[in-house]
Amino acid sequence: GGEGDTQGVFADTAPRHVGGLMFLCRHSRPDTSFAVGRLARRVAPGRWRKREDRSLARLFAYLRKTVEFCLFLYIVPGEATRVVCYVDADFAADLDTRRSTTCYLTFIIGELSRALLGWNSNLQKAVSLSTCEAEYRALVDAGKYVLGSASLHDFHRGLESSTTGTTTTPIEIYGDAEATQGVVRKGSSSNLRYMRKTGGISFAWAKENLSQYLKRVPSPDNTSDIGTKSLAAEEFARHRDGLGVF
Repeated sequence: GGEGDTQGVFADTAPRHVGGLMFLCRHSRPDTSFAVGRLARRVAPGRWRKREDRSLARLFAYLRKTVEFCLFLYIVPGEATRVVCYVDADFAADLDTRRSTTCYLTFIIGELSRALLGWNSNLQKAVSLSTCEAEYRALVDAGKYVLGSASLHDFHRGLESSTTGTTTTPIEIYGDAEATQGVVRKGSSSNLRYMRKTGGISFAWAKENLSQYLKRVPSPDNTSDIGTKSLAAEEFARHRDGLGVF
């Protein structure tokens, strides 16, 4: 058999290797999140193949080459800041489950300040039947995180934040899926009417809580692409700079 049929030589030690990589990517190297997440889904007994050996070796080689890189967070005390989120989804990207991949990145940004507050790259919990649905699921997940982050930001700044989810911190949520943002602003979608009954509740929540924060970003400038798919070296390096990893 080929690489997809032959057990990898690191099959027994893969959980230990990937566990260490997960700790690293969650704390200081968000640029590795997509690669680590893909490997983490293969560590179960019987799933690790020679292609995963090769991916693991490439990832370690990349980390050796960039061992001096750090996640830089720069906050100017007293500066007016806002919470900025970039979100994206890659439709049906996982060939085993056909689930889509979500990535969102949340920053604190001011005139001089820039700090990556949180990041997430993972498979969605259900299979989406269209790109619009995948992008919508990603946007709602990102929105929930952003609203919580903004409230926490208020708390640390000594400002009041109500229990209804409103915040005094300016929020911007950037995505490149114009149709999905239209669904959120409208609060409904004929193209997504096949979604279960709770979809209507989700549409109403998103319209009420997220629509005022949505902004469009061209796909090449959407930094969250780095957490949804493999990228060409130049594009990857550009988005890595956007994360603040140098």
